Amino acid sequence: MSAWILLISISASGIFVFILDRLQRKKELHTKIVNRACSQGEYCCGAHVICESGKKKPEKITIDYYEDEELDRFRNKPSDEYTEEEIEEFREIHQTLRSEEINGWLGSLKAREINFPESLKEMLP
Repeated sequence: MSAWILLISISASGIFVFILDRLQRKKELHTKIVNRACSQGEYCCGAHVICESGKKKPEKITIDYYEDEELDRFRNKPSDEYTEEEIEEFREIHQTLRSEEINGWLGSLKAREINFPESLKEMLP
């Protein structure tokens, strides 16, 4: 009887490890594909200074606002041409966000064609 329990336990453990390994390999493959596409300029999610998040390309752009509608006036402004006052606006909004909201906010800025100030990029994840 105990031999059967041992055999079933080992088999169940093996199946569990196999499934975890397959899931990890699938995730790694997806990340490699997305990173290769980002580095080739085909697509970048906009959530990082260097795209590495592994996000899929959205089928249509959805713009979420983070109580930052006033930043829309910076549409298409080059990232190195902001004044200190304008940079402070970005900094204040960034500081009010929870850490899990930052990537979404950066994606929202990119979708709205608002370039993040060059001098603040070291604050990004």
